Amino acid sequence: MLIDPSHPANHPILDTLRKLAEKARPLTPLSEAGDAYYLAGCHPEIVGFMWEKLSKKFPDESRCLVYGRPSVIQPVSGVILAVGMGTQYCQRILPEAMSDAAAIGSTPTHRWSNGTTDLREIFGENWVFGSLGDESIGWLRAAYHHFNVPPTFTANLITPESPALAADGHRPMSLLVGQEPNFNLHVHSVEPDSAKIDAVVRAVDWSGFATVMMWKAEQEFLEISGSLRAVDGLSATFMEGEMERVSSTAPSLAQAISLLQSYAAGDLLYKSLIEWE
Repeated sequence: MLIDPSHPANHPILDTLRKLAEKARPLTPLSEAGDAYYLAGCHPEIVGFMWEKLSKKFPDESRCLVYGRPSVIQPVSGVILAVGMGTQYCQRILPEAMSDAAAIGSTPTHRWSNGTTDLREIFGENWVFGSLGDESIGWLRAAYHHFNVPPTFTANLITPESPALAADGHRPMSLLVGQEPNFNLHVHSVEPDSAKIDAVVRAVDWSGFATVMMWKAEQEFLEISGSLRAVDGLSATFMEGEMERVSSTAPSLAQAISLLQSYAAGDLLYKSLIEWE
């Protein structure tokens, strides 16, 4: 189970859901969702339709909570397909289905008692308020198959292990690992100590291409990638907002471990442990 924040189809919906419940768990499997029919901010009949009919033929890992909201995701690509919203639900449809959707009243806008929501502004294009008819099931299945493509190996994925923002605003660092054959980065542990970082990095099979990253936010991380093959070597990169720095020479495995440990500790020594371009 995963969500790919870097996938264009998840912009801006993922940012919107995060801002609405920043301290909620980013991705919760159905098995850990508790009584989501009544306690996740949606009418139970809406949750039931989304999970028992709309996505009935999808794999179990398609049904989940995204930042606390009942949702349906494409489990291979990590693209969000449907989200509950009070007494309504919203679904992603392909552009060619927009006119047919409008013909039965499924449009990007909905008027509530206290105002109007336009999904084009908060979720992006090709989102409509879904109906309870079979047409919506067909449109969602088409979207499911359309987005059945794995993320790139460099994607920073959200998984059930991804931490929520702490109550005090502290963003915990996660240790991400990815390696051949699929390269998909996954959260190995949250706020690991130096011993854990050392053990994890040494356990990676660096005879093939791999990536280990201390990740804090989308543009706040330190990454080690490459292999220990002579033709490749390792590379280190760190991001601070818009600034990106890359190692000028290949660090050794021991240096790579020290860089990750320093970044995790927040002592800034990583900036001087090697030469950066």
